[in-house]
Amino acid sequence: MLKIPQLQSLRALAATAIFIHHGGLYTWYMDAFGAFAVLLFFCLSGFLMSAHYSERVVSTDFSYRRFISGKLLKLYPLNVCCAVLFFVLLVSEGHIHLYSFVANLTLTQAWLLNPSQALVCNGPAWTLSVTILFYFIFPPLIALASADRRKFFFIIGAAFLLYLSTIPWLSGRYDESIFYFFPPVRIFDFLLGMVVWLLVPSGIRLRRGQTIPEIGAVIVFIGYVASYRFLAPTVKELSGAWIPAVALIAVFAQRESRGLISRVLSFKPLVWLGSLSFSLYLVHRPIQYLLSLCFKGAGIEVPLWLYLIIGYVITVGLCALINPFFVSRLPKMVMSRLFPSRPVAVGK
Repeated sequence: MLKIPQLQSLRALAATAIFIHHGGLYTWYMDAFGAFAVLLFFCLSGFLMSAHYSERVVSTDFSYRRFISGKLLKLYPLNVCCAVLFFVLLVSEGHIHLYSFVANLTLTQAWLLNPSQALVCNGPAWTLSVTILFYFIFPPLIALASADRRKFFFIIGAAFLLYLSTIPWLSGRYDESIFYFFPPVRIFDFLLGMVVWLLVPSGIRLRRGQTIPEIGAVIVFIGYVASYRFLAPTVKELSGAWIPAVALIAVFAQRESRGLISRVLSFKPLVWLGSLSFSLYLVHRPIQYLLSLCFKGAGIEVPLWLYLIIGYVITVGLCALINPFFVSRLPKMVMSRLFPSRPVAVGK
């Protein structure tokens, strides 16, 4: 997939924010960071997939089945391993959540409209329910955008208007299972990423003042975090976060940018951490839970900050070891068996 250093670093920061929030730092600003990080992941996926596959999807050798198979193989094996580990840890504590375990294995957590039960077994994996839905609808959508951009924007625009028109009416009827987890609702975050890719060229290079728009995007994000406590749930966790997400992606998608913040985000260790973001996102909760059980079993009480540091170091180290296998080698190996390359005829 297309690699833009600044966006990779944004993924690293988002994954880290989610790790800290799930690790026990339950403050209003971490609530804001956590909710925004999930939305940013979705938007970035829509943006990067559009940039990477827009030409491939319309090519004559594109295979829908191969595309879906490749995507599933990159996320499902690691998800199964994390689900099994978490389920075993729960059983060791006398908690048998078979319902949540099966929902995780079938990637239906977010469809069940019962997050209190479905999210017990490695809760962060609920996002895969949304991701899978996007994978299935992405090829025809990007093909439509390539063939008839006006028609694409008309359909997507109508869908967004329909969704946004329901927010005032439903502001007093907020249901987290529908508005935060439900895939048909969260799919708009992916679609927004597609729209940003279509509207914002990523090859612009400003000769002067490159830092100014970057600071502006960060200020928009800070404004969102500061206002988080005062916004309605249907706004602060969903559509209200679209503005800072679009600002950050649009500004930092400029690959030739030499602004001050872009230079910071191009720091190689941070970019490398971004390449581990998917594994870090799936693995961190089992590691946190296992670590808490170890401390509890040993009768050791550690401050939250130390618990977070130890857990983060272990999680990043583990992800660095397993990421090449689960994200690259295993999918390639299975794909080569499912879709063997045709021999190339050599002329005499």
